[in-house]
Amino acid sequence: MELDKQVCSLDRAKRLANLGVAKKSLYVWSSDNEPHFRLGLWNEPAPPSVVYPKAEIYPAFTVAELGEMLPGRFKRKDGVWFFPTFKKDSTTVDWYSSYLPIGDEAGEYFQMAQTEANSRASMLIYLIENKLIHKY
Repeated sequence: MELDKQVCSLDRAKRLANLGVAKKSLYVWSSDNEPHFRLGLWNEPAPPSVVYPKAEIYPAFTVAELGEMLPGRFKRKDGVWFFPTFKKDSTTVDWYSSYLPIGDEAGEYFQMAQTEANSRASMLIYLIENKLIHKY
């Protein structure tokens, strides 16, 4: 599988950074002059902004890194919600990340994308923007 299908897209990486998500990632999107971004491994001990202060750099979170940031469940006034991620079916490329109610509560939060990483990144963006979880 190509690396760009295992990490969140540049646009989602930028949105997460703008929302204050500042966790380290194994991979980064980087550019010395936009719009020419490249995806690469970050194996330096120092943060990218220290090593390349003039470069534009965003964490390219992997499926696993996003999974660690998303809560497995959360409690609201209307009940407890849990988090499954799944591929719709074998005939489509769409991945769904959703929070479903436990019990009889009605409702669902969901995000859909063509990769699992983008589906999870979109869900994290949704949860932060709608103040359903705190920023990272």
